[in-house]
Amino acid sequence: MMAVQDKIAFVGLGAMGVRMARALDRAGLVVHLWNRTQRDLEDFGLAKLCPDLAEALHDARWVLAMLRDDQASRQVWLEHGGLEALMPGSVLLECSTLSPSWVEELARCAGLRNVTLLAAPVVGSLPQVESCRLVQLVGGPLEAAQAADPILQHFSASRVPLAQPADAARIKLLINSMLAVQVAASAELLVLAEAVGLEGQVLQNLLRQTPTLSASADMAMSSMLNQQYEARFPVELMVKDLAYTLHMAEVKNQSVPILATLAGLFEGCAQSGHARANMTAVIEHYKSFLSA
Repeated sequence: MMAVQDKIAFVGLGAMGVRMARALDRAGLVVHLWNRTQRDLEDFGLAKLCPDLAEALHDARWVLAMLRDDQASRQVWLEHGGLEALMPGSVLLECSTLSPSWVEELARCAGLRNVTLLAAPVVGSLPQVESCRLVQLVGGPLEAAQAADPILQHFSASRVPLAQPADAARIKLLINSMLAVQVAASAELLVLAEAVGLEGQVLQNLLRQTPTLSASADMAMSSMLNQQYEARFPVELMVKDLAYTLHMAEVKNQSVPILATLAGLFEGCAQSGHARANMTAVIEHYKSFLSA
């Protein structure tokens, strides 16, 4: 179980990571921070970054990571010597959204160093992390997951234990794919409604009176109707997640035509200048090619 004196390290201080680290800091935990690029953390009320990865990880019993993708995770843990810097018996909690194949490889590499890997991706975006309402999938040894719970509870409302690290990665990709389906469908229907002479707001209001409209689709429609695309879940990250999902399906020889179409749609949205906008900006891509 976690001891008060256990050192905690946090790697990856993007929009989600810095907020997760701040939640740990508010709870009174001493967290040693490191990011692949230097950034100013004063606005978040956090201490300065450790100058190098090895210093942040030295003697850390618990290491949390929130990295962009497989490539960033591989660079940190293998190419930059992150795994070698971890002490035997430590626990690595990879909170990033990664591919199952990389998670399986990372778990094997960690095991060779006597490090326990917990794949712990989170479900939710900035509003959820700021209010500590994330749902967290925790794949790996149950004893380690239970011991990590006093840390994770500071930014996630619930933790879902899973037997294998790769299972957490698989489920997270399926969840994000469902989100992509709802966002794209919302965009398509709003554009179609306008084409047949209906107001999008009227459609949304009527859908709200039915069990058909999910909370995610409702928020997506509001973003689209108000043309508010401040990034909470950028298009470029959805492109990445859908690519991982397609690869997961390919490995099992599964046909996923809807997801393949969605991957092309969001890729086109990214290439049309919306890569860093919120995923709901996909409606602007719809408008551009439907009017062409």
